[in-house]
Amino acid sequence: VIRAPAPKASNDPIKLTKAEPTEAEVQAQSEFVENRISELNDLAMSGDPASLREILNELDNPEPRIRNAAIEAAVQFRSVEAIPALRDREQQATDLNERVKLQLAIEFLGLTLQTQETATNQ
Repeated sequence: VIRAPAPKASNDPIKLTKAEPTEAEVQAQSEFVENRISELNDLAMSGDPASLREILNELDNPEPRIRNAAIEAAVQFRSVEAIPALRDREQQATDLNERVKLQLAIEFLGLTLQTQETATNQ
């Protein structure tokens, strides 16, 4: 009986390549992002605490455009209750532009609080 030699184990790592998304997948993702941004804008106008929670949950979304829309919606909502979540996200953000937007949002909401307190005390 003649046996073939066992195949040698390769030291080369297996290379997995990620397939490029199809045009339809890119279009679907783009539509999803645009719809979510629109939803966040609508939530910002509601004044409902549950809407604010939903907005703030999107601060951790992996899609930068949705995170940006969540920052803008939090500012539009005008609740100082958003400040802790914005600060948390600011500490995690690696993108400089995003950090600046978060800092400006925090400052704006802080000024909103000061204005409300001043109006209440007058």
